[in-house]
Amino acid sequence: MVCRLQPQPFKVLALLVTLAGHIVTREQLRHELWGDETFVDFEQGLNYCIRQIRAILGDDAQNPQYIETIPRRGYRFIAVVDNKEAIDGLARNFESRPRWYHRRWTVPVFMLVVAIMAAAVTVVIRSLRTPPLTQKDYLLVTEFSNQTGDSIFDATLRKAVSIDLGQSPYLNIVADDRIRQTLTLMGKPQDTRISPEIGRDICRRNGFKAMLTGTLASLGSQYSVALEVVNASSGELLAEEREQAASKEQVLAVLGKANTRLRKKLGESLSSIQQFDKPLEQATTPSLEALQLYTMGLEKRGVADLDSIPFFEHAIQLDPDFALAHAMLGTVYLNVEQLQLAEEHEKRAVALSDRVSEREKLYITAHYYLLIGQRDKVIQTYETYSRLYPHDSLPEGNLANEYLILGRFDKGLEHALAGLRLAPDSAEIHAEAATSYEGLGRLEEAKAMVLEGLKKSPDSLWLNMELSNIALAQGDVAMRSRADAVLKATPAGNLDLLYRDASLAASRGRLHESEDLYSQTSQLALKLGLKDNASFAMALRAVYEAYLQKPSQARDSANAALKLSRMSDTIEPATIALALSGRNKDAEDLLEDLAKRRPEDTAIQFEWAPVIHAIVSLDHGDAESAIRVMALGVPYDRGNVDVMRVRANAFLQAKRPADAIQEFRWIVSLRMRYPADPACALAQLGLARAYALAGDKSSSRAAYQEFLTLWKGADPDLPVLQQAKTEYANLQ
Repeated sequence: MVCRLQPQPFKVLALLVTLAGHIVTREQLRHELWGDETFVDFEQGLNYCIRQIRAILGDDAQNPQYIETIPRRGYRFIAVVDNKEAIDGLARNFESRPRWYHRRWTVPVFMLVVAIMAAAVTVVIRSLRTPPLTQKDYLLVTEFSNQTGDSIFDATLRKAVSIDLGQSPYLNIVADDRIRQTLTLMGKPQDTRISPEIGRDICRRNGFKAMLTGTLASLGSQYSVALEVVNASSGELLAEEREQAASKEQVLAVLGKANTRLRKKLGESLSSIQQFDKPLEQATTPSLEALQLYTMGLEKRGVADLDSIPFFEHAIQLDPDFALAHAMLGTVYLNVEQLQLAEEHEKRAVALSDRVSEREKLYITAHYYLLIGQRDKVIQTYETYSRLYPHDSLPEGNLANEYLILGRFDKGLEHALAGLRLAPDSAEIHAEAATSYEGLGRLEEAKAMVLEGLKKSPDSLWLNMELSNIALAQGDVAMRSRADAVLKATPAGNLDLLYRDASLAASRGRLHESEDLYSQTSQLALKLGLKDNASFAMALRAVYEAYLQKPSQARDSANAALKLSRMSDTIEPATIALALSGRNKDAEDLLEDLAKRRPEDTAIQFEWAPVIHAIVSLDHGDAESAIRVMALGVPYDRGNVDVMRVRANAFLQAKRPADAIQEFRWIVSLRMRYPADPACALAQLGLARAYALAGDKSSSRAAYQEFLTLWKGADPDLPVLQQAKTEYANLQ
């Protein structure tokens, strides 16, 4: 195929072909081809170039075969390019340009050269054929037909192929979560073996184009590996590969070689394969036994995090350098509040990350940054992940979660909805989208999102907890009971529910009930072997005792929590409890030590350390100092109601009613997101006081009435309740 182009469209095509398979941003195109000092209408010029290229190639912007538009970002050349010499020549053309290329005074000279070149040179792209798969197609990996009689290969080879092909930014391997959710909709157990027959049904239900099947057979001491990719609808063979291993120990190595050749046959460019091609036995483990245990751990984790721990631990015992097993075990421990163990395994995974594929390396890196608290870098890493693997839902879901923590619910919703477009059956992303809607005060949309997710994952603990919280916010007793029943059916769900109900009791002024529930929470966590989790429960109890002006009890609970564990998630709430109960020096010393140990932790440096200093300043009557010290935390703490409440109280103490009203109203609005949080309930009382300070008696009375209604069943001896009643009476 021979194409002749005008100079500027030619240069655009040359750059896109040079970086075939990769996104070229509009900013890159501006910098490379127009220059930073060019004052022409760049957008119109680039759009013209793309139209010209598509016209000559006969390409369709809506269903592209050659140039894909990446909305709001740029373009990507997606066709297969076989002429490596031509590509290398184009690359040298761009890499060897003199530094003066973009200066305006040389443009006429350069344009003359390009005009001569364009008249003489043609862009020859050989074999611009339609590949068997495009970057928008999904490939389902089914279980191997294991004809060896050796059970070590059962499920293991499927996972190995999924991981290996998964490092490709071109191929979209169907995730296990999506497979499990589809099996549920089919009325089958989630651990059903994915045979070719089951695989075809899964593909038809989801519109997946292709399916990979594999066969392993023994030939004496040797092993034969066969891979076939077929069109899931027609059964047409799209690509196949065969390899032979000299021994059992060589199966993973030859499987990796077959996968690499298969990627090329399916349409991936050579440059992409070369960039993203870690050897399979290095990217995973050379131990088949360890890989089998890792695979079983992933299956168990699909049901509950706790159940997967023994499998990942055993896999690491067999291969201490199994980076993915360390990373997954670190993630599980982080999810169950076992931070010390999480840190040990995440650090080991990072140390081994050069062994794994780029996709897994990004996953490990993001989780390590999460563990050490560098939230800005967590977001940056997932954004890079999303750019390299735009059809993977994982970075979108995790970006949604990061923005939810920061209180940026609009951004959280944006990424959650993007994730659902990629993984419409994901229970986790449905929950993140629902949480985003809650933070935006859109409860009906949140409920609809949760119910949609529960149709596909009726036993999801996260979705049922969200449904219970929405029911709590809306006063729907029946819906809450149904969701709570699902949660109580498992130890992990029961633990989550105890946390929520203990917090709920405190938020309604029922401190005695709250203390009892937190004791139950801590005891259950210890029974499950989660010591750090148990200490966290005690630390939360201490905070709420301090909020409700029971300083002696708060100090006792904080000290009990710290005796059990010194992890950061325990120290943070414990220091607040100590500071609010008159132990300023103890709180400052603890936070100072924690800040030294975790110098890069965003939350500690910008939220928890400043808030302790602010509480001490307020205790000394210096509200303005408290406001100043907390100012740097504003970009990070809009989702942290405990920190924001201290700032709001500082505004109140500083006699700045307008600022106090604004801050308290934001916290009160988050009751849709945190219906059981005591800080949100007490913000209602703070709002009443702020209105009174502003001289708005009508709004103040209404706010007091709402608080007293919320606390109608509160313990009568609480000082907070007695003060609120006195203040309200004085308004009459």
